[in-house]
Amino acid sequence: MDIHSMEFRLEKTKLNICSLAELIESRVTREGWNAYLMTFMFHPIPGGTQAKLQGMSDAVYRFYATFLTRVVRKPKSPFHSGERPLLFAAPDYPVPKHEKQSMSDFAVNGGLHFHGLLAVPLESRLKEDVISHLQSNFATYIKSPLRRIDAVLIENKFGFVTDYALKSVKRNRFKWDDVIVLPKSTAETGSTSELKAEMARWCELGLLPSILPKPKPASHLPEKDTKSLLEFARSFRRQVTQRS
Repeated sequence: MDIHSMEFRLEKTKLNICSLAELIESRVTREGWNAYLMTFMFHPIPGGTQAKLQGMSDAVYRFYATFLTRVVRKPKSPFHSGERPLLFAAPDYPVPKHEKQSMSDFAVNGGLHFHGLLAVPLESRLKEDVISHLQSNFATYIKSPLRRIDAVLIENKFGFVTDYALKSVKRNRFKWDDVIVLPKSTAETGSTSELKAEMARWCELGLLPSILPKPKPASHLPEKDTKSLLEFARSFRRQVTQRS
């Protein structure tokens, strides 16, 4: 990689980190969410760095999948997509002179672990703060290879904390592809059809409750009927918005 490519990659990484920090801060300051600095520590995982990364990433994904259903009753519904918690997590190595960690943390997996930022809506199925929830549900979340999850409330300096959590990516020790960003986009998960997305727009305009019942999921409708309903829904929404 030449010097120009390295500079471009660094600037892109800085921009990505800045964007994540702004997103977290916006959720907290404008929408009243709570944000936490997360640390995921692990039992020994055999193999090289890539094998360890894969095992740790899988564990973080499992954590989010479990936590998601505790926050949102129907997380796959487009009507609740804005209520899903955000999680950005990246692999990291300890910096002894800056971090107070036990010797066991340095020894296990060569010190490799994951840091993350978790943002959670204030109003959700969760009836307690995240720290208390993780403590009271330790056995639910701590499954091998996870050894420990630490959470610290973030009240300010969102840019600094985000930069800290993703410092190993910024320093080019890991790639941006190693960063976990959740929830995944609709295009990646395929969990929300075009029809469901259109119905979500109807809800935003206040059309759906007063006009017709919620449609069956598109997967339960014949393809021809789904396309017809989608075309009608889009056409009707455009007419309403044009009149208003």
